[in-house]
Amino acid sequence: MVHSLPRDGKEVRYFSVQHVERVAIELRHHLGIERVMFATDFPHIESDWPNTRPFAERLFADVPAEEAYKIAAGNMLAFFKLQDTPMGRAVRAKAN
Repeated sequence: MVHSLPRDGKEVRYFSVQHVERVAIELRHHLGIERVMFATDFPHIESDWPNTRPFAERLFADVPAEEAYKIAAGNMLAFFKLQDTPMGRAVRAKAN
């Protein structure tokens, strides 16, 4: 049941978690960069593993580094509030 409508002025929060769709990268500004997360779907058979890194490098080839970081890791850390965990600090340190 919908408790509010868009016209009610409440912020709508959604995320798009993409496995292989280049279209999400191309539409990132329309979706909102803060609302797109990269996913590999490992360990399912349709995942890109063990070629995830080359796939991600091709996917983010034309994306500015700050935007690629948000989609690849930063948005996930923020959404799950993991920025200040040991893992979050390690990820952020490697990105800098």
